Amino acid sequence: MKRGLVALLGVAVIALAGCGNAQGSAAAPATSAATPSARIVPLTGDVAEIVFKLGLADKVVGVDLSAMGLPEAKGKARIGYQRALAAEGILSLKPSVLVGTEDAGPPPVIEQLKGAGMRIVLVPTGAASVDEVPGKIEQVAEAVREPGKGAALAAAGAISFVGLVVPHLIRLVAGPGHRVLLPASALAGGCVLVLADLVARTVGPPAELPIGVLTALMGGPFFLVLLRRTRRRQGGRA
Repeated sequence: MKRGLVALLGVAVIALAGCGNAQGSAAAPATSAATPSARIVPLTGDVAEIVFKLGLADKVVGVDLSAMGLPEAKGKARIGYQRALAAEGILSLKPSVLVGTEDAGPPPVIEQLKGAGMRIVLVPTGAASVDEVPGKIEQVAEAVREPGKGAALAAAGAISFVGLVVPHLIRLVAGPGHRVLLPASALAGGCVLVLADLVARTVGPPAELPIGVLTALMGGPFFLVLLRRTRRRQGGRA
């Protein structure tokens, strides 16, 4: 009886393992389709900056000349200027994706790259306002198959100015001691964002002001005052 039960359990385990393998093999194509790009070539400088901010510098194999001023671009292969790209140089890098703006070209080179089977994603050239920057970041992140990183960067980028302003405000009130400064800055930063969001939603309904505008309005004058104080202490003109 016991031997029969053991044998039955063994058969059941084998059957379950077989089902798991079958499901894994069936799901494998979908997983590979969403695999992050391993060899990225940004075709324009602004896109290169976004890719670097996403933390993907190690996957970038080439950049155009307009991106050479970025620290992360040091040592990367050059593919020409963004409006005068060289197809041969790009193809030699064997990229998995080419990402640029609509300024990338010339058009015959773009068509040549497409004809060679290259995966090319072109996003809008520029952002007409600060509010459009997060959308561009998310488009670039989607192109390199890193949507999670793109969403995080887009959410933080517009309001990260608070991270510069609040610690200075707290230092003026509580002093430079880190035991108080660090937790107070974290708490005050959250409070400032909640307050800015509340004002953005209620100041002119039904329209909603961009939260980045409010934080910039708060931070700009503060840094001007801080700059004047610093110059006065150093003996310069206020």
